[in-house]
Amino acid sequence: MIAGHLSNFYFDMGEQYGIKFVRAQANKVPDLAEFKETAVPHFLVYLDGQQLERIDGANIPKIKSCIVTKAPSNKG
Repeated sequence: MIAGHLSNFYFDMGEQYGIKFVRAQANKVPDLAEFKETAVPHFLVYLDGQQLERIDGANIPKIKSCIVTKAPSNKG
C-alpha cells in the first residue's frame, strides 16, 4: 500500500529534493535487527549520513511533511 505513495513522492519531489528511497528487509540487514520481529513499517530519514527522523507506521502525511521540511531543495 505504501509503495505507491513513495513512488509518487519520488516522481513528484525526487528531483527537487534529491531524495532516494531504499527498501530493506530487516531480517537480512544486521543493522536493522531492532525491526526484525515487527510487521509495522519503519521509515528512517537520513541526510548526510545522519538520521534525522524515524517514522513508525504508514503515516503518509508525516512522511511527506518530513521530506518537505528536512530535505534541502535542489532548486536555486
